[in-house]
Amino acid sequence: MNSWLFRIYLEYVYLFFSILLLYMMNKLMDTLLGPLGPEYCYYFYILMIVSLVVLAAAVVGVIRRLLTDKKAEILTLMVLLVQPLLVYFVNRLLYTMCVGSVKNNSLM
Repeated sequence: MNSWLFRIYLEYVYLFFSILLLYMMNKLMDTLLGPLGPEYCYYFYILMIVSLVVLAAAVVGVIRRLLTDKKAEILTLMVLLVQPLLVYFVNRLLYTMCVGSVKNNSLM
């Protein structure tokens, strides 16, 4: 009879530690993969400013090249502006989404 009670006791101990491990893993996953706070929206804000400065420098470079070089390919210069423009747009969009989601979550 003692071995039977001991087996039940071991099963409960095993169940307890399994639940504890699952709880700890859930907390770890929430910490590593959970949502970040609203202060992390500044990351996208800073990237947006940096990409705007790069876009402005690209525009100035393209205009300068058009004014100084008569054989400059307009299509090539316009393609050079597409990447900084897209980077700026994506960072602005991500910043807007971040700020919007924080505002929506704070209302709930």
